[in-house]
Amino acid sequence: MTGSTLNCRRGDLAVVVYCDVRQNLGKIVHVEDPLGVVDWPTHGRTFVWRVSIVPEAPEGLIYAYPDGWVEEVTEGQVPDAFLRRIATVDAGNVAASR
Repeated sequence: MTGSTLNCRRGDLAVVVYCDVRQNLGKIVHVEDPLGVVDWPTHGRTFVWRVSIVPEAPEGLIYAYPDGWVEEVTEGQVPDAFLRRIATVDAGNVAASR
């Protein structure tokens, strides 16, 4: 894990800007809960969020596992380093990030 500043906070809307599964790039997610620092298979120890795909999305997040299994989910885990905040959602109001 590098640095100590996170890209996102709980409640943010964020865009996936990096992912080992290219189909996830550009997907919009709602940042739900912090899962803390975990050992991410391809990036070592990094801070991870539980996220959910926004309801308007045509498809979910794609996870591909080393054994070849692929799944599509509406909720999952994403490292903070893979996300960029695009808006903060506060009590139903959306404010764009600066």
